[in-house]
Amino acid sequence: MVMGGDAHNGAGLVVVHDQLGEVGGCERIVESIMGRFPAAELVAPRFRTTNLDPFSTPAFETRARVAWHGGRRRHFLGPVYSRRIARVSLDGARVVFSSAGFGWSLAARVPADARHVAYLNGVPRMFDGDAPKYLLDYPRPLRPLLAATIPALRAEFGRLARKPHRLLTNSMWSVRALADTFGVHAEVVYPPVRTSFFTPEARERRHALFVGRLVPHKRVDALLDAFRGLDLELVIAGGGAWLERWRAVAPPNVRFTGYVSEDELRDLYRTSLMLIHPSREEFGIAMAEAQACGTPVISLRSGGALEIVRHGETGLLLDRTDASELRAAVRRVLEEPFSEEACRNAALPYSEERFVKEIEGVILQEMALAETRSAAEDAPLPQPGVPAELTRRP
Repeated sequence: MVMGGDAHNGAGLVVVHDQLGEVGGCERIVESIMGRFPAAELVAPRFRTTNLDPFSTPAFETRARVAWHGGRRRHFLGPVYSRRIARVSLDGARVVFSSAGFGWSLAARVPADARHVAYLNGVPRMFDGDAPKYLLDYPRPLRPLLAATIPALRAEFGRLARKPHRLLTNSMWSVRALADTFGVHAEVVYPPVRTSFFTPEARERRHALFVGRLVPHKRVDALLDAFRGLDLELVIAGGGAWLERWRAVAPPNVRFTGYVSEDELRDLYRTSLMLIHPSREEFGIAMAEAQACGTPVISLRSGGALEIVRHGETGLLLDRTDASELRAAVRRVLEEPFSEEACRNAALPYSEERFVKEIEGVILQEMALAETRSAAEDAPLPQPGVPAELTRRP
């Protein structure tokens, strides 16, 4: 793991994360922060929902204080999870860092003399047009009732997003979406991409690839339809609640790997003709990792892909990602190979080293502000005619 050069080891820093037991873009952020600040504490709930192999535990999770153990994660229970997070004691924290993909970590109870920083993974998709996809996880009779709660859930997320002293997010797309939807200002700190690990290698490229959590809003169903009848293998890497459901309806040229290790993932990128992401990603670390390995990307013309993928140079951006558009894009990539060097160069600005340097600067600034505030509160109260040394606070 990349380490920063500052001597501060993170004592007084508490990272509050939405969940343990999964690996994705949010977890890359937590992993990098915990690597830079070895004395930091990690607090998060653990749900039964997971996309990990049962025998694989990320190293940063071994340092976590489990806020509570829950069953299957349900997005519509966000307010319940927020209340539970708010009950967790964070006494002694100088800076609380909320890593918020779903939002409940924003509810952390921050000590009065501490600073609160939050990294928002953009506007939750459930509040931005993808609610029907999330509802597919629930019995049909419950869906109208759950859909009716979305305006209240959106308002609650907006309230929580106004709590921190400082907001960070993962792309310019997310900056605009957060401002337009909730009226909050966020700064961009692009997520960490391990460009020193994800590198090209002279290998035969022989298949297409999808990488991500297997949940409805990832649009894997459209991808399966696109590959019916194509003379090309599609590899789908990742775990999730819909793995077996999609495996059951996949055409014979689709292979599901389930959870893969980092080395296996790099091999898949290096042997892929293209990475395909049919859904909108607020950033899309997998797209940047693929390009770091010299692999072009096909994605929706939306979200972080607008900043990662250079249309016609390092991949293709599509106005729609239905089966016919995806199939046409796949054929175009097969006919017009893209430059590995151009793909690699497009990913380099998002390196983990750059992320660690920027996030280190933010956290150390907030530590200094917390210390200044604490010193001001301990300063003597001015009293006319009384020597300062006699007005010290106990």
